[in-house]
Amino acid sequence: MLILTSLCTWAQSGLIISLKNGQTMKFESSSVESITFDPETSPMPEGPSIGDFYYSDGTWSTELDKSKTPIAVVFYVGNPSVDDEKMRTEHPECTHGLAIALNEKTVSWHEKYETYGTDKTVSDWLTANGYPAVKSTKDDNAPVNKCVGYTYTQYLNAFNEAPDNTQWPVTAMTALASYRSAVPTPATSSGWYIGSGREMVLACFGDIEGNITTMGRQDPKVRDLLNGRFELLQPSDVTLFDTTGYSYWTCNEYGVETEGMWIDRAWNVYFMLDRVAVSGSFKSWGEYVGIRPILAF
Repeated sequence: MLILTSLCTWAQSGLIISLKNGQTMKFESSSVESITFDPETSPMPEGPSIGDFYYSDGTWSTELDKSKTPIAVVFYVGNPSVDDEKMRTEHPECTHGLAIALNEKTVSWHEKYETYGTDKTVSDWLTANGYPAVKSTKDDNAPVNKCVGYTYTQYLNAFNEAPDNTQWPVTAMTALASYRSAVPTPATSSGWYIGSGREMVLACFGDIEGNITTMGRQDPKVRDLLNGRFELLQPSDVTLFDTTGYSYWTCNEYGVETEGMWIDRAWNVYFMLDRVAVSGSFKSWGEYVGIRPILAF
């Protein structure tokens, strides 16, 4: 407990406290004996801002706190579970925003999809075993257009954990499991997951109105802001976003059956300006593409 036993000389006319609800409280200097700040009852810190550092203890700050371990940077502020009922149920405390990992893994989405079978998808197995499909069309309300990465990552994990899929796991999920082991997350977060198309677009371009599959070329303003924040960290601790053509997988399998070869693809998001951002690419593609885990907090 800190006690100030004297008042500042400028407070001759009294002490005025402005409250967040717009009201003010005034105390005459002559009536104030001391001012006490109790750290145990101090107000909660302000809400996060895009670009804030997110730490391993579940806190965040705009200025880098070198006494803590940063594990991510905030790229979206708001309740991330609006579209994700499972997240709302399992992590009701995660209403502040989304943060993206400091590092990434270059990897294919499903390296052995041909061995698994070129006439079926991961979604086929999921629906046959009582889970929702992870494939997405281009419709306005389709999964690729929603923040549902937390739940859909769990569905992909169910595929990988099934004994009958040990020979052809979803490679992106194997990489995610490795990242989870290397970089633990606080209990107050959702834990690492693979973002949906909408979530990865937020991490690069910001809040795009309407259907992201038709958004075309946009300014990667959030990507550039995040890179500026990454540059404040030790180079050995972080991977800056590539600006020349790197792409990130989503948790969404491609589901546009009328376009041909759809069964071989998954949705990915290019973190760059000079091409269409949201695309369906071959699941076995493993060059200049990978995962960048995110979490809700």
